[in-house]
Amino acid sequence: MKFPEHGMHKKDLLRILSAKQRKNIKFSDGKIFGSMCAKPAQISILAYNMFIESNLGNPGLYPGTYEMEREVISMLGDLMHCRRVYGRVLSGGTEANITALWMYRNAYGKRKVILPEHAHFSFNKACNLLGLEPVYVKLDKNYTMDCEDLRRKIDSDVLCVVAVAGSTELGVIDDIPSISEICERHGVAVHVDAAFGGFIIPFLKRLKYALPDFDFKVSAVQSITVDPHKMGQSVMPSGVLLTRKNLWKSIEFKSPYLTSEVHTTLLGTRASGAVAGTYAVINWLGVHGYMELAEYCMELTRYARNLCNRYGFEPVVEPTLNILALRGKNTRRIVREMYRKKLFVSYAPCCNGIRLVLMPYIKKEHIDRLFNALSQIWV
Repeated sequence: MKFPEHGMHKKDLLRILSAKQRKNIKFSDGKIFGSMCAKPAQISILAYNMFIESNLGNPGLYPGTYEMEREVISMLGDLMHCRRVYGRVLSGGTEANITALWMYRNAYGKRKVILPEHAHFSFNKACNLLGLEPVYVKLDKNYTMDCEDLRRKIDSDVLCVVAVAGSTELGVIDDIPSISEICERHGVAVHVDAAFGGFIIPFLKRLKYALPDFDFKVSAVQSITVDPHKMGQSVMPSGVLLTRKNLWKSIEFKSPYLTSEVHTTLLGTRASGAVAGTYAVINWLGVHGYMELAEYCMELTRYARNLCNRYGFEPVVEPTLNILALRGKNTRRIVREMYRKKLFVSYAPCCNGIRLVLMPYIKKEHIDRLFNALSQIWV
């Protein structure tokens, strides 16, 4: 396609854009069951548009946006039980996880990173970029990190141990208190990837769900990734990295021609409308609003779990969060067949399963339609 010689009339351009948009699947269609991202709350979209010109890569020009970032970090630190917390709003979990390992490498100089087998692929990217050596720990029968295997593999050369709070494939939570005890004996920090779980686990715990501690209440946890654009209902892309100590100094770079003397993020230009979007939706929903959303998603998950009994589907594990995986055969073929039906489930390679994420935009009638379609092609 050639670069246009002349500009297009606005009316014609909008017609083309509308045609392109109609090709996309919308969250509100109730057909997306494989995504951890969510339809943003309207208040988040409004705030994003208000601050769309902001660039926190040059924060002196945008003091209001910078102030909101500090307040988002403070509010999330409070939620994660750390009164004096450090952090940045980033582009998502991938940037947050890369940044965490970057800080640890520069601060401590070691090269081995212990990863559970269900760690997000962003950690493979991070190790490749940073010249780190990944050491993989097996999963136990519950598909969480095997602490006995961790004991065998941890040593004084380990930079950090990554634990997961809300795994991508099954939504399970590693036994982070036990992992912490092991790490403390070796003087090793724990990084928690709570990109998905960070905006649901705290609220389910308030609803008396029996879930393990995963945040800064656990003594060896030194950093946490949280994604507001998942269960937080913020606009995309929006991720947060929180740290207990000011490890950000280990990745400082001089930026003398900007309004800040140093940069401490991977990206220079930072599309900062998402900061406003995250700030707005946190203040709009509050703890009780997030509790309602969390309970709604778990109600959907229980509904889907009960349908398994009716249709003869076997869950891989009982759901911990709002993710349900079904054990089957020929599951890649089933995923392709469901795509042809415009129903978007995903494949869970850890268990050769079909993965369903029950997000707030899903309704029970959407689940009914999904299970009916699955039953027609399941073998």
